Amino acid sequence: MTINGFHPQEFQHPQLGPIIGRKRNEHVVQFRSIPYGHVTARFRHATLISELPPKQRTFTEYGHACPQTEQGMEPFGGPIPGNEKRQYDEFSCLNLTITAPMLALESGSTQKVPVMVYVHGGGFTVGAHYGGPNDTTKMVTQACEDSRPIIVDLVDEAAKLNKDPCNFALYDQRLAFQWVQKFISGFGGDINRITAFGESAGSSSLAFHLSSNVPLFDRAILQSGTASAISPKSIVTKEEEYKELLSFCGISRDDPQRLEKLRAVPTAKIVEAASSINKAAFSPLADESFFPIVPNYLNHAKIISECSWVNAVITGDTVFEGYLFAHNLMDVRPEVFYQHVEDALGAENAKRVLQVYEISRSMDKNLFWTRLCTLCGDVMFSLPCHILSKELWQSGKKQYRCILSLRNPFPGSFFSNILGHHFIELIYQFMTLMERLPLQRQRDVCVGFVRRWTAFAYGEEPWSQYTWVDEAVAVADSREGWVVRSRVKDMEVSVYDEGGQRRYENWEALDEVFRALGDMAPAAVEALSFPTLVTLGSK
Repeated sequence: MTINGFHPQEFQHPQLGPIIGRKRNEHVVQFRSIPYGHVTARFRHATLISELPPKQRTFTEYGHACPQTEQGMEPFGGPIPGNEKRQYDEFSCLNLTITAPMLALESGSTQKVPVMVYVHGGGFTVGAHYGGPNDTTKMVTQACEDSRPIIVDLVDEAAKLNKDPCNFALYDQRLAFQWVQKFISGFGGDINRITAFGESAGSSSLAFHLSSNVPLFDRAILQSGTASAISPKSIVTKEEEYKELLSFCGISRDDPQRLEKLRAVPTAKIVEAASSINKAAFSPLADESFFPIVPNYLNHAKIISECSWVNAVITGDTVFEGYLFAHNLMDVRPEVFYQHVEDALGAENAKRVLQVYEISRSMDKNLFWTRLCTLCGDVMFSLPCHILSKELWQSGKKQYRCILSLRNPFPGSFFSNILGHHFIELIYQFMTLMERLPLQRQRDVCVGFVRRWTAFAYGEEPWSQYTWVDEAVAVADSREGWVVRSRVKDMEVSVYDEGGQRRYENWEALDEVFRALGDMAPAAVEALSFPTLVTLGSK
């Protein structure tokens, strides 16, 4: 039977009871936007939904996403046919979508399949588990989840209302994983083989969970995001954000009813405040209720390497992460930046860093712009990824390293034809845009992603492990596709790469400079990261 152009699929879940999903093809069923958490009020922690309401049994359409500024699809070639417009709601956005193989759902099936849980990025302010390129139909089986953004974590006073203070987004994600642990077996998933993967803020989220003490998954794929990239901030910093939010909403900071009045502010106003208060990404609260040891640049890699409940990790970055910030950094002048680096690192350290990245006071403005973006991306993404990879190999965990040197093939956006920009993997990773890609090589890269990621989820080796012997790295390249090279070989080959020679030595020079600063290193890293650098454009 066909309803509204699709085939519904009835399924008897052993715990949840009868539910209806959408049959995507003869092999795959998708259960869209199953609620996993209940939110009673703004600034309250969610509670696990263990029983579905009697009238909420049909999961053939997507539900609500968390309120946010609508994001365009231009970097992905425009809207995807068949994608419905997102609907937003603050209190019913805690839902996940499960895509399962038909065979795993059949009555009498005893063979459990690995589970992959995708956590979307978006700077903790935008993004959703559906719409855009991250449809998981071609990567069966997966659960993709939504959580509230960290904009709702701005209020210290909300801590008085909850057992654990703030960090609502991270607790929402934890709740989603706990729901998966409790119910995914009924969909044919193996609770002992759960792989979490994410990019950007989604990857940073996973790094934060790896820095906590609640076991949630067995394997992780961390792409372009660590606990250093968006490190937790102190209560003092969060209080300042709270005060800015009050001011933006026209509420007096001294009003004894300020929290209740803030709860009454329309959702659209809160969304507007998010982009006004923070031009980059929101960070979680550095609180011991979630972080036994608060991660920062100096310790984030060691904390994850000592996580006892994860046994294998893929770490990845792209060759030009910093292009993400190019538009916002275009007004920074070389002489202003040069002085800023000297103030942050000291004259000698600044001289070394600026020489490594070939930046001078009087250089060509456009060339400076490119090198500033390169340095910023390295500090926030590539350097922490490189450090984490080394620490994981030394810890004895299975570690696989990848670098993406893929071009955006779609005309019509700021990212068109850019090689290896931040979030480039979203074009290839899910195979959602495969039919839109113009070249067979690009479509082969898509297939390579899915094969390697699913092999990893099955406990197999996606490629050679990253070890002290040769530091093997998988490179997804626009010219050659997927190749595996030693560090030495990659240095030789990448001399001729359009993105330039691989910057392993640059990263290690940066790390030496930062670590020489001791406890001041996290502040120095922050000084060379986008949220600080963007403020130099007005000087």
